[in-house]
Formats: sequence, structure tokens, C-alpha cells
Amino acid sequence: MTQKTFIQNGLPAILPDFTFPDAFKSPDDFNIAVELLDKKVANGLGDKVLFITEHEQWTYADLLAKSNQIANWLTHDMDFQIGDRVLLRSSNNPLLVACWFGVIKAGGVLVTTMPMLRHKDIDVIAQDTDCRYMLCDYRYKEEAKKTSHIPSENQILFNGSGLPVNDTVSCAMNTAIAHHSTDFDTVITGRDTIVILGPTSGTTGRPKITMHHHGDCLSVCKAFPDTCLNATADDIFIGSPPVGFTFGLGAFVLFPMYYGASAVLLDAPSPDALLSAIEKYGATICFTAPTAWRAIANQSHDYTLTTLQKGVSAGEALPPTTNALVKEKLGLSLLDGIGATELLHIFVGRRSDTPDNGSLGKPVNGYEAKIIDDNGNDTPIGEIGWLAVRGVTGCRYLNNPTAQQNYVVNGWNKTGDLFYQDQDGYFYCAGRGDDMIVSSGYNIAPLEVENVLRTHPDIYQVVVAGTPDDERGHVVTAFIVLEQGIVGDETC
Repeated sequence: MTQKTFIQNGLPAILPDFTFPDAFKSPDDFNIAVELLDKKVANGLGDKVLFITEHEQWTYADLLAKSNQIANWLTHDMDFQIGDRVLLRSSNNPLLVACWFGVIKAGGVLVTTMPMLRHKDIDVIAQDTDCRYMLCDYRYKEEAKKTSHIPSENQILFNGSGLPVNDTVSCAMNTAIAHHSTDFDTVITGRDTIVILGPTSGTTGRPKITMHHHGDCLSVCKAFPDTCLNATADDIFIGSPPVGFTFGLGAFVLFPMYYGASAVLLDAPSPDALLSAIEKYGATICFTAPTAWRAIANQSHDYTLTTLQKGVSAGEALPPTTNALVKEKLGLSLLDGIGATELLHIFVGRRSDTPDNGSLGKPVNGYEAKIIDDNGNDTPIGEIGWLAVRGVTGCRYLNNPTAQQNYVVNGWNKTGDLFYQDQDGYFYCAGRGDDMIVSSGYNIAPLEVENVLRTHPDIYQVVVAGTPDDERGHVVTAFIVLEQGIVGDETC
């Protein structure tokens, strides 16, 4: 099987309905690297700072030059073929992004992974995507080098830290690409050419491999950002999700480059590190998860955060109490949103004018959503059911027809999330379907119980789950972390 036919043969037979308003249509011959990088430099942004880290700054021209060197190295030194899959493993740094664009320019397919994965997880992903190469930051080599599916000679280390390394560390890619030209004729691809294989989290079993093409990468830039962010070239993006996760890919690569803006890339984005970097670099838009937003709000009094204008929350349900805390401490009403690896990024989100009604807002540009029951029928207003979405992106699982059939229902993407919709069209999260507690025949959403418990002033964090019970099947059980200084007893 050739490299190209592996992808073609892995495409699902059942696809969701795709709808493309005129604003989302891309030309047939289209490459996302040319669109976001080459064209930006050609249009005069070459000298503009794109990426900021603790140790270095890269301009748009720097990224173009390094990406072209990587593409030349792959093409001329590594027997690289169009359609080859390349697994990337690194924390957030500019050289990782250069690898991302270099592989694309050479006509390859990216397999994106998060740096915390262990070798068994990496091996499963490499096997399912039939990866031929791995580009890995040397700081994450221990688990990567145990991977058996990718030949050892094709597991290439690089130094993305921005700092020199000692002589005992071999970062072959840095040395090899230095000898190559900074010019490269990007491989001609199509709008519908698959460019990303993104594994799901695997929390419910073996990760599923989602497939996204060049056109998807541009479509998501015109969806949530243009609907909710309204960013400009003057913005500086920052946050915590890894670029190997589609939430982070959009936040720190696709969206900033789409606007011609800048991004701060953090290797280890703890709340303190994030707050310090917002203050130091004057970041204006921050992407992170609700748990981190709560920690940021509680620690914000030690920092000057006057430049921060917008906060985006996703990755898990945003408790109303966290949103209220962020508004109190930072003056921000978080732009909450829900996305999925299957659809690449956020498809329902809060606009700046969304009332504080506890909802996630409405579908963003390019998408429509509704609530369906177990049989795929529309549910009445206010009734909890499954969130179903369709639009400019949609689910394509690689070589997984059973999962594809479960996810795509009557042309809609059934996300596995429980929601309800009010009479004004706003969508409210009721939890994940696999989290639902059935007690004495009643369906109980843990999220709703958690949100009530979080209103208690002594509770810092809470998780609700069902525990087995002989009489009721399951009973609702809360696991609670108290605020600092509060001692738990029978009355608390």
C-alpha cells in the first residue's frame, strides 16, 4: 500500500453533511502552510514577531525560513514521500510549529500528540496511523524512544528549548536542517487533502484517529474566532493547552497567524507561569480550561493584568461560580465554548454580548446545532438530549467504521455531550453522556449537582459520580476539596 492510498483507504464511507457558506469556500488547490505563512510574509509581515518564549522571539520570516529548511531536509535527506505520516512530540515552542509547517510543505500528514503521553500510547497511535517518522523534542525522548512501530533511524530528536544543549545530547534535526536552503517550493495539495491525523483523548478506550484536511484548518479560523474573538493583528495570544491538542493548535498557531497576530508559547504553563507571562509580554487573549481559570483568578492579585482583554474557556464544562470569580477578579466574562477533536475546534460558543445566563451561547459561524434523543429525533425546548452539530467541519475517523456510524447520525455529528436548549436558542451543558448517573430509574447529570455544590463558599472543587447501591442501582456521591483553612466535619 502506498503512502497516499493508506489515507484514501482509511476514509469513512459514512460522512456527516457539510455546509459551506460562501465565506468558507477555499480554492481547489490549497495548502494551509501557504495560506497562513508564505502569504503573510509575502504581504509584508515577515519582520513582525510571531512567537515569543522565555528565551527567544521568532518573526513570521523566521518561521518560514526554518519550515522551508525542514521541508528540504525531509525531501532530500530522509527519503520522505508525499503522504508520509510524521508524529510530532513536544511541548509548545516555535521549532515544533516549524516542524508542523515543514511537514505540510513537504506534502506530509501530521500526527499530533500531546507531550504527556507514555510510550504505550504513542505506539498505539503510531501503529494506527502507520507512522513512518517521529520528530521529538529531546526533553521528551525517554518515552518516545521506547516506541517500536517507527524505525529508530526515523525517530529524530530536536532542541526546541531555545537554549544550547551540552555535548552529550544529540539533536540531529537541528544540525541537519542548518545545511539546507531557506527556500522551498511547497508541494501542491488540494482543499480536501488530509493534512492532520488527530487522536482523541482515549478516555473511553483506544484513541480514535480523526482526519482533517487543509480546508478544515482555514474553516475553523473563520468560525469561532470571527464570531466570538474579533481579534486583530495587534493581539497577543497566550494560554495553556498543548499545540498537539486541537484546542491549543487553534489558539496558538492557526488563529494568531490567521489574524497576523502574535502568540506567547510556554513550555510549562502553570497558573503562576501564565500570569507572569501575561504581565511580562502584555498578552491580550488567554485560552485555558476552567480549572486553570479558577486558579488564575485566585492568584491574580499578585500581578498586573491590565492588557488582558478576553478569556476563552474550553476543554471541560465551565462552572458558573468560576465564571463569576473570573469576572470579579479580572473583569472578564469568559468566552466559553465547546469543541471536539472530531470537528477540530469550537462550534458552539459565547459571544461578548451573550447574557450571563449560564449557557455556552449559540453555534458559531459555519455551524448549526440541535438537541436529539436516542433515536435521532429533535427534542422539545428545555429537554435534555444529545448535542448534534453540522457545518464546515465534521467527523472522519480513520479506519473505524463502527465509531463513525455511532458519531454520525442522519448527517449530524453526535458529540456524546448532553445539552438542552432554551426558547431563545441558547445551549446549556448537562454533562457527558457516559457520566450520567442512573439512580432509582432517574437520570441525574453530575454537572448539575456539581454546579449547585460549588456555590457553597467553603467548597473549592468538587467531582460528582455514581457509586453502586443495591437498592437504587447507584447513588450520587460528591468528592469535595475544601477551601484553604476550612476543616471538614459532620456539619461542613
